[in-house]
Parts: sequence; structure tokens; C-alpha cells
Amino acid sequence: TKLNGSITNIATTIPLVSTADLLEKTLGPDATYDSDFGSYVIIEDEITRYDAISGNSITGCTRGALGTTMASHSDDTQVSSMYRLEGNPIYLALKLMLSGLSGPWVSDIGVSAFRTFESMTVANSIYFAARDVSKTYGLSIGDYITTTGAANGANNVSLKRVLDIQQADDGTYIVIDGVSFVDESPANCVISFRSQFDVWPEGLSMGGDEVDIDGHLTFYQRFFSSYEMDFRLKEDINGRDFLDSQIYLPISCYSIPRQAQASIGYHIGPIPGDRTITLDQTTLKKQNRSILKRSISRNFYNEVVYKYEKNALTDKYESGLINSAQDSKNQISAGNKTLTIQADGLRDLLGGDAIALRASDRRLKRYKFGAETITIEALFQYGFDIEIGDIIVYDGTGGSGDFLPDIKTGQRGIAPRLFEVQNKTMDLKTGDIKMDIVDTNFSLTA
Repeated sequence: TKLNGSITNIATTIPLVSTADLLEKTLGPDATYDSDFGSYVIIEDEITRYDAISGNSITGCTRGALGTTMASHSDDTQVSSMYRLEGNPIYLALKLMLSGLSGPWVSDIGVSAFRTFESMTVANSIYFAARDVSKTYGLSIGDYITTTGAANGANNVSLKRVLDIQQADDGTYIVIDGVSFVDESPANCVISFRSQFDVWPEGLSMGGDEVDIDGHLTFYQRFFSSYEMDFRLKEDINGRDFLDSQIYLPISCYSIPRQAQASIGYHIGPIPGDRTITLDQTTLKKQNRSILKRSISRNFYNEVVYKYEKNALTDKYESGLINSAQDSKNQISAGNKTLTIQADGLRDLLGGDAIALRASDRRLKRYKFGAETITIEALFQYGFDIEIGDIIVYDGTGGSGDFLPDIKTGQRGIAPRLFEVQNKTMDLKTGDIKMDIVDTNFSLTA
């Protein structure tokens, strides 16, 4: 748009020809504005933050934002929008996926009882008979609920926070904050769920049942609680591509589908879990057809280059980092095989260099010696529950399993070691399950 009149360098209300294409912050389910989202305009070489839109004007303006200089501007000067997303990358990912609805992702769910159920009484609780609301609807602690149609007025509430979710003998009950429920059983009312992360005016509008919220928060708690990013967006983005290339990739993460939800993986090395499965001659189908690949064209690089501290006015990266694996270059004469990452959200003041160094170290440890990939076919009953991102044990020794060479020993038969499932395909007609598994820590001394 353009200015509709000249403005001084201290004006806090700026008249525009039109505000039709501008976004402003929106109220989240807790009736507050999310501090991770900011609305800005760029006028010549000045960036201005605004708080609200009133007619064809932006109001509550903070002039000379992000290190630019306050200046006067003439009538009809070009004005372009910019939006700032700043905060922890895991929370930014969840807000990007779950924002945009500005309301519930699921409604009209029947409630079985308030407070009293299965011979128990739990204060300020709602009971759902024969249902697991976490698995069925994706409800998480911290989300918000609204109830309507209850016979007792005290049980009709709007946007109240979920404090706890517990399994009962034959169902689920949730405990709600800021309410004074009374006994009502059976209840003849319905409930709706709104995500705690539905806080931005635009997003991918996904529901809690479509996102692996617990998986994201587990990674946040274990690895990323101190990470911060700061994006300045001047153009439309593809949400999925932005999630993969700008939020996950710079911190050495990646998106994966798990249990029909958008989940997250991390280049953390071979950590087996409580459901780690061993694939060997007893659980694999046609093991003699397994294919082993190791090359310098795939799953290999010996250098990672980061470009970051992107200038909002010039779009140029003003900082960078190069992390090289000299031991790899000494052993494998392949020249420089470089992974370049343009990290728009990494900033010097937010420890961008440290984040880039840690993330590139993780990637190099995994790929600097050319990670082995094996294509295998699993028996249906063993392969069905294995998902992309799972850690499995591959045992290529014993009996008819000695088909593939172990590069470390020069002998037939790969001794049991940990691999990560990188890809999986399943033919529902034949039951054939094929997987690509990659060595998560390949080295001559692994």
C-alpha cells in the first residue's frame, strides 16, 4: 500500500491508502496477545512496529524499530508489510502449525459427567466414558475447553484451561482451571477444544489431533529450551517448507510423520527406546535381496556452511559459520562436499553462532564418513508398527543372513548395530513393507 498523507518522524498513527492486506495480532485462547508475533511496516529505510489497525490507519506505532532511524515521509510513499516471529523454535513450530483457526479444532463432543463418575469424585473435572480424549481428539494439558448445554449453569464455561488429563477405568477425565463445577451425571452437554498454540492471525490451521505436541515438547525440554530464533518475514511463505527449511533444519531437526501426526526428529545419534525392534533373518523377508549403499553422493558431506543474521532491509546475510570435518577429508578424497544452510531466524544476539556450531557438529558426526544405507523388506507383523525416525537393531549375521558385507571387518555379515529408519513404504494389497535404514553413527571405530 502507500501513505495517505505525509507523516513526521514521531507520528504514532500512520494513515494508509488501504489496510486490507495487513495483519494484526489476535487474541489467543487465554485472552492475551502472543508476544512471539509482531506486525511491522517498512517505509523507505525505516521499519515501524504497529499494535493495531483502525480503519485505514495503523496505530500504536513504534518508530525506528530494529535499529532503523526515525524519519519523516512524504504522501504517497510506498509501504510494505513485515511480520516478526521470535521465540523458541519448538514453540514457533507448534504455533505455526496450530494457529489460524482462532477457535476450536473440534466441537460438539458429548460429555458424560461433571465431577462424579465411576464411584469417584474429582473437583472441577469432566468425564468422557469409553474414550481417550488425548488419542481420539489430540487434547493436551494447557489446551482450552468450552462447554455448552449443561443443565447446571456453573458447568457452562468458555475457554478454560486444561490442568490435567487422567485415565479412569473406563474412560478419561480432565481437570479444568478457574471453574466451580457441580455434580452432573449423566451430563447432557457438549464440549469444544481450542489449542493453546492457536495464537497467531495466520497459520496452517491444524488441529491438536494432527500434531505430535508431546513429541515436540519432549525435544524442547531435553535439548532446545535455551534456543531462540527471530524471523522477519516480508513475503508469503509456504508453511510446510518454512517449517522444514527455516525452523527444523538450522537446529539439526527434521519433520516426520508419526502415528498419523506431524512429528519431529533430531540428529542425536543412536539412542534405542523401549520399543526398539531387532530385524534379522527371523523378522526380515527375502533378506538375500537387501541392498547396501555407501557413497559420496548421498548421506555424505564433510563441511557445513551456515549463513545467518539476515538484514530485514537488504535481505543479505551478515554473519556466517563454516564447520569442516578434517578427519573426513583426510580419509575420503572427495573434495569439499558442503551442506549450505540459510538460517533466516538465527541472530548474533541470540547465540546464532553457538546454535550453528552445535547443529553442524551433530550432522557431521553422522554423515562425514558416508553413512551406510540398507534397503530391507520386513515381515508384515514386525514392520507394520515401525515408523520413520525409529531406531532399530539390524543383525546381518547367522544362517542365511550373511549376505551383506561389513565394511569395518571385510567379512560377510553385518554385526548387530543401530540404524534409523529413514524411509518406509507399504503395499496394502500385498503386505510388503520396505524400509531404508541408515547407520546413525558410522565411523571406522564405531
